[in-house]
Amino acid sequence: MRGKPPPSGADGPWRLLGGDDGRRQALAQARASAPVARSGAPWRTAARRDPPSPLLPDGSDSCENRGTMSKLRRTERLALYVCLPLLAVVCYATWQLWTQVEVLDESLADSRQTEIDLLMQARDAKGREALAGEALLQSLSERDSARSEADRLREDAQSAQEEAERQGRIAEKLRQQRMNELDRMRDALGRIAETDRTPMGMVVQLGEDSFLFDFDSAELRPENREILSRIAGVLLASYGYSVYVYGHTDDQGVPAYNQDLSERRARSVKAYLAAAGIPDNIIDSKGFGQSSPRVQGRSREARRRNRRVEVGIVDTIIEYKDTVAGGGGRPAPQP
Repeated sequence: MRGKPPPSGADGPWRLLGGDDGRRQALAQARASAPVARSGAPWRTAARRDPPSPLLPDGSDSCENRGTMSKLRRTERLALYVCLPLLAVVCYATWQLWTQVEVLDESLADSRQTEIDLLMQARDAKGREALAGEALLQSLSERDSARSEADRLREDAQSAQEEAERQGRIAEKLRQQRMNELDRMRDALGRIAETDRTPMGMVVQLGEDSFLFDFDSAELRPENREILSRIAGVLLASYGYSVYVYGHTDDQGVPAYNQDLSERRARSVKAYLAAAGIPDNIIDSKGFGQSSPRVQGRSREARRRNRRVEVGIVDTIIEYKDTVAGGGGRPAPQP
């Protein structure tokens, strides 16, 4: 019966094909197996006749089926023409979307990196701020310590200055007392023999006009003993001094002999003063021979004045520096 599908158990192509899909596949196979014309295009068949339709078991065709197939093909082409642009649009939109997603991912990664950098900078800034705070506290502490130390040093300096002023007043008072005492001694000794005031004390000049030795002798004459006794009396009435006895000769004779003679005469005066009560440990003696004349020249008067004994009295209460004792300009030892 025409237009009616064969039974389910019939032989032929219907056994393998089912529904519209089967029919379309059968039609495609038939067209593929059709012979090609010799002089025509490969897409043209040798005869315009359509191959036997597989729609009916006996190979017959139906106009209804051909119309249905044409509609299907038109529908397929229409769907293809519509779907391809849509697919292209969807692909393009998908590509743009992926591109935007990648851009957003990169922006997000940059934002995250920027955030991390900002966090690191903030942490470093906090660390530097903490270090700056510690340095500030330390500097303030050091400033306070330095200020306290400066105040202490200022107080110490003021105390030292006050103490120095006090010591200076005491020293000035003591110096004035010693000057008065030395002036008193000078006046007392000046009534016995010629006495010269020096920065460190005084020098008693025992020359030939008042203190004579026999020729080539170191023995003390009675008048010499009297003078030395009076000098010892003045010294015993005072305190705080040292005694230096220096012997001198003129330029007559051999220098070595004169040196020995001056030393023996100085020792004689020292021994007498010690015997008179002056402590021996504060008396020193030395001979200069003819090397330290008091008066330059070879006259009789010059030689008479150079034959002498000097008794230097040096104050030991006040410390003297870079000064000399004795009329001859010789430095005296420090007390």
